Amino acid sequence: IKTKISSQEVDKFLGQEGAKEKIKSWYDRNISDYKAEEKVHARHILVAYKGSRRADAKIKRTKVQARKLANDILKKVNKPGADFVNLAKAYTDEGQGKTSGGDLGFFTKKSMVKEFSEAAFSLPVGKVSGVVESAFGFHIIKSIDRQEAKDFSLKQVEREIVEKQIK
Repeated sequence: IKTKISSQEVDKFLGQEGAKEKIKSWYDRNISDYKAEEKVHARHILVAYKGSRRADAKIKRTKVQARKLANDILKKVNKPGADFVNLAKAYTDEGQGKTSGGDLGFFTKKSMVKEFSEAAFSLPVGKVSGVVESAFGFHIIKSIDRQEAKDFSLKQVEREIVEKQIK
């Protein structure tokens, strides 16, 4: 059930004896909720090969063939006016990428394999990587957006914590 807590209710709670201690205790117990890791929003094109991690059974190309295809796709991506979304839909071997245009949404460094993360997090927004090899195959990555890491202080989240306390 969604409940809207009024500003007056928050102020009333904050005026109670022991409220600051309750809020600090909540914050300390749930500190990980108030830290945000750096995130990148990216799209990618995956070119898998037989034997690569999670390769579809219909993938018959060798690693050498996959690398060549990835390099050929990269040339298309780098042409002036190229549409990364449509190229991803046409060429990626990742199932969801065929419909999403390779969109991975926002992710943290730890949520992807090392080679992929290193490449994605080193790209300036709007730029495209070279061909990046991982256990999944060969990737071409386009950086869409970035969210910097942020730690929220107790003061910044005090009212949010009070709302949770009231609920």
